[in-house]
Amino acid sequence: MQVENGVNWAVHQAVQLLDGSETRIRVGAFHCGEVLVDLPNYIRSIDGSSSEFSTLVISAKRQLFVQSPSFSLSVAAGVGVPGRGIGSADRGYSPYIQFPWSRSIGDEWSVNGMATVTWSTVAKTLFEPTLVIEREFGRRGDLFAEYIGDYSNQERPSQIVDVGGGWHLTSTQQLDFHLGFGLTQSAPHHYVGIGYSLRVDGLFGRHGAKAAP
Repeated sequence: MQVENGVNWAVHQAVQLLDGSETRIRVGAFHCGEVLVDLPNYIRSIDGSSSEFSTLVISAKRQLFVQSPSFSLSVAAGVGVPGRGIGSADRGYSPYIQFPWSRSIGDEWSVNGMATVTWSTVAKTLFEPTLVIEREFGRRGDLFAEYIGDYSNQERPSQIVDVGGGWHLTSTQQLDFHLGFGLTQSAPHHYVGIGYSLRVDGLFGRHGAKAAP
């Protein structure tokens, strides 16, 4: 099991937002599979004028092309479940499907990304592509640059450039950070976030690989 937590501060249309704690629980299941739970996180403006909770998201992920040493492709699918008291305009169920991929382009370099389609039972359909270039530094560190696009059937496109990195404190603990800025008016003007992840091995009687989270 791996638990990931993060906190973000963002400026969106002159409003400062604090978002946290973003918590994802990942549990290894079967062979090269995962069950993922994204817990609702609290989003509040710094001046107290607005606040809301995000939805609970439950999903499953399966890795494909397991035997390939340089290319990885996975498929994930799940649904966002609205809860009571959620302050967002869209309170419907939100199923999604996602295709994460990664390609090694050298001993220390890789390129990866995702393509995600999210539907809502009461509002918009969203397509989100991402593209990341990443470089490892030794066995403990990495840095990346990322492009994120959000394309909706009801709203203007949102595009973001994001940079960040991670540091493996141990084989099962990691600190990471990211910062970014928007390329379009509908995107956040700028934001910064920090995160921490912890993996616990042997919960089901077998010890997993000793790779960093």
